[in-house]
Amino acid sequence: MKIQYVVKTGKNAGLTYEPHLHKNGKYVVSKTRFESDYIYVDNFDEIIQHLDLGYKVRVSCPIIKNSPSLVIKKSLEITKM
Repeated sequence: MKIQYVVKTGKNAGLTYEPHLHKNGKYVVSKTRFESDYIYVDNFDEIIQHLDLGYKVRVSCPIIKNSPSLVIKKSLEITKM
């Protein structure tokens, strides 16, 4: 499975972001940007389950160094392989 977000506008337009893997080896879903609301999940299937419940996923771009962004499901490209 592949989950991607392609930036549409601004200086990073065209860059592809993917779910951000944290140092603990997990991904983050949340309804807000606050760390106290983070839910750590292990895999893309769990990310999808939470997205279906209205959560957002933290994504980052491996090419540039910036803070992970929180993105909603309808803005993502989800491909099942």
